[in-house]
Amino acid sequence: MNLNHNGIVYHYMCTLAPKIRESDDERNVAWKYILRELLCPTIVAILDFCFGRFAVNADIIVSALGVLGGLLFAHAIFVFELRMTYNQNLRERVKNGEIQAENLKLTRLVDDMFFSVVYSSALALGITILTSMGSSLGIYGQLPDIGKKVVSAIVVWLMTHLAFCIYRVLKITTSAYGELRKKRIA
Repeated sequence: MNLNHNGIVYHYMCTLAPKIRESDDERNVAWKYILRELLCPTIVAILDFCFGRFAVNADIIVSALGVLGGLLFAHAIFVFELRMTYNQNLRERVKNGEIQAENLKLTRLVDDMFFSVVYSSALALGITILTSMGSSLGIYGQLPDIGKKVVSAIVVWLMTHLAFCIYRVLKITTSAYGELRKKRIA
């Protein structure tokens, strides 16, 4: 993964179309992530728009996403520390002649986990800010019925998208932990 770009959304998009090998110029689309994180939320939002407003209680949404955002931020700090510790351990083991090379799968998993957690944290923060500002300013109540349905569908899309992003973070975390438990690094 090219770490020269600093954008949160850029790195998220890179996880949707990763490079299999760093030497590759082209990216491969990860259809399972696209279907799960973009198409499923779209279907749920369309159902919300057509059959009723599911996202009507802003207080609950803001409270839940505030806590979730804090937990995700803590996870991002943990992953950052994990990467730093792994790099330090790797340098020591190479210096001592214990290993010859880096476990590229683990490095890629940790990087993907970090960028996915940061994206999910930013998404939770964005949803929290938008929902709380809209609620506190009373914007939602002033909208016509079609506007309420559109806002509800957007909030439902964002929350469903966030749920699937967090699911991916959990899967990546499990895979990275499995790699860390292996006795070999090479």
